Amino acid sequence: MMKFACRISENPVLMRFDGRVVKREVGQSPRGKIHLVSVCGIDFAGRVHDSGDVARYIKNWREVYRLTEQGTPVVLRGRDFARTGKMADLDEARCLKDLIRMARLRLRAQDALGIQVVVETGLGLGVFSGDAIGIGERVRKLSALAMKQVLEEEEFTSIKLVVFALPVFGTTNNNYSYFQVVFGDESSLYRGKTCVVLADQDMHAIAIVAADQGFTVGQLNPADSHGVFGEYWQNYGPGTEEKLALTTCGLLTQHHAVNPAVLDISRYIAVDVN
Repeated sequence: MMKFACRISENPVLMRFDGRVVKREVGQSPRGKIHLVSVCGIDFAGRVHDSGDVARYIKNWREVYRLTEQGTPVVLRGRDFARTGKMADLDEARCLKDLIRMARLRLRAQDALGIQVVVETGLGLGVFSGDAIGIGERVRKLSALAMKQVLEEEEFTSIKLVVFALPVFGTTNNNYSYFQVVFGDESSLYRGKTCVVLADQDMHAIAIVAADQGFTVGQLNPADSHGVFGEYWQNYGPGTEEKLALTTCGLLTQHHAVNPAVLDISRYIAVDVN
């Protein structure tokens, strides 16, 4: 259920994704207002903490993973489900419905907080390791379709621009292409009232430029897998969530071990996503 909750806090960017430090003198305020929007994604890595996603979205999960005599997935190395080699049968309708709810929630929450420029990074698009069980391409397309539908249905008070940061890593079958096809389809062109930009750029670079121009910015941390900010940041992992932990002040504001407000129910506000 953590994918239907988001934690938003003002977080200065300490360095860009290329490792260049954003220089600031002691006592000098950060450059503009940049918020970190921390949200769990849908995770198909097939690990113990992914069991809810696996059972909810994969119709034939009992055939995709080896089972014990008790009917539970066999666990390797203490965390990974053992695969049988059979490809997954994705429940596309349920997955799309939840992706729409997730998108509507985080956009409405940011709009209510006065955020004007939304920067969403699209590295895994919430389908981590979906490729391994044959559903990566379909869920990436569903991720783009969900955002398109929500942006066409919603009229925001604060949000003026949504930028999808979709770095291209040298392949033709990349996430930029999925969004380009969905938003640029001649038969169903994007007709939302909010301006949308697709950019082959890292999200910190976009956020810093927007903040320098005086806009209040929100940028998505989309891989906060099982509700723990930063995930494996202490291992210097290359994932988006680790990168955000090491390049912003998110560990101080959004990690439950540091900030007790993260676990304080009174700090959370219900948002209608109908």
